[in-house]
Amino acid sequence: MGEAKRKKAKIAGTTDDPAFQKSVFVEAFEQTRQLLSDPAIETLEALRLTYRACNNELDRAAAVHGAAGKAECVPGCDSCCHQMVMCSPFEVLAIARFLLETKSPPEIAAIEERLSRLAPLPLDPAARLDRRHPCALLENGRCTAYDERPAACRTMLSASRAACERSLASKSGTIPYLADAAKIAAIVQLAIDHATATRTGRSTERVELSRALHIALRSEEHTSELQSRG
Repeated sequence: MGEAKRKKAKIAGTTDDPAFQKSVFVEAFEQTRQLLSDPAIETLEALRLTYRACNNELDRAAAVHGAAGKAECVPGCDSCCHQMVMCSPFEVLAIARFLLETKSPPEIAAIEERLSRLAPLPLDPAARLDRRHPCALLENGRCTAYDERPAACRTMLSASRAACERSLASKSGTIPYLADAAKIAAIVQLAIDHATATRTGRSTERVELSRALHIALRSEEHTSELQSRG
């Protein structure tokens, strides 16, 4: 079996199978540990490489399980972009750096203004959905940081776009989520967290995207300013 077929078979494994879960955890943990243990690679660069590999796997998992479950998620479908998103601190830093490297100052200012409206909202998923505020990264139905979006966004799959839209409009209802890719993401994240905590002592506690990104953008901008002044 070729490498591509082996990966597809692994991704398509039964996510409730303990043996499958263990294999996913061990592989993610070992890859992260090796990168973090390499003296030639700085810690943040090791984490960047870790999350890049993780995101590639999660995208493949989402594609496989989405196809199997007949997910109706397509470009421009943004109902899920009105929910509270919890993610790792490094995912937030990656988004902040991506925005500062690819967006103009006016575009950054517009994102920061939207973040400033979201950041004070309650840290409660139901309350966030009730307000129906879109994610600050959403523009014209598209994510402005799509390539760096968190795992929570990569693996949120629904079998009914109509159900998502009805739920957002009515602030209630049931959405037929396809959970397999999200289960894989949770296992991989647990492995990354364990390796990161044991090798570096860095915090892996989840943060709310809007608040954390608002802080991270200002921090990264300040750092860039100081560096430019020499």
